[in-house]
Amino acid sequence: VIVAFGLILLVGFLIHDLATQVHPDYQIALITEQAYPEDATEALQNEIAKYGKDLNSDGKVIVQISKYVIVDSTSSRTADTDTQAASVTRLSGDFQTGESMIFITDDVSFKTREKDSIFSYLDGSIPKEGATDYQNMRLSLKDCKKLSGFTDGMGDLSVSLRVYKGTEIEGKKGKDSYYAESKELLEKIIGN
Repeated sequence: VIVAFGLILLVGFLIHDLATQVHPDYQIALITEQAYPEDATEALQNEIAKYGKDLNSDGKVIVQISKYVIVDSTSSRTADTDTQAASVTRLSGDFQTGESMIFITDDVSFKTREKDSIFSYLDGSIPKEGATDYQNMRLSLKDCKKLSGFTDGMGDLSVSLRVYKGTEIEGKKGKDSYYAESKELLEKIIGN
């Protein structure tokens, strides 16, 4: 009887977990050298969600900002080794699976990732190898027409679009439409 009760309880928890699990319509990667407060990222998520679509048809638009705190090796900042390793691993998985098509970065993180040719121009076109016209690859959050009032403490960050065409995720199930929807969301928040 005790084992049966334990199994029923376990199944109940699993069902509750599955029923209440949040499935975001958009995922945005926040790559920075310092952590940003949860209330600031939540406010930003909620504001961005106003311009998105209900991609998974659950009746609400949810934007999830995934935080990756990664300190560049040339930086004067220090980082917890375990947190750093976990962030690098999670970000690598994000790049490979295409969970995030929009990225928010600080200056150092943008330039570090740009060396790997991660970012496209804001219109989605691909920069030539070695391009340094970064102003066409990112826009400061404070200059985004729809977000200017929601960047308290985050005004030093910029938003970018990932390179999609020619990557390993192009053409994978659902990714073409997700990229197009993410690009459209970016265009709305920057005011194009």
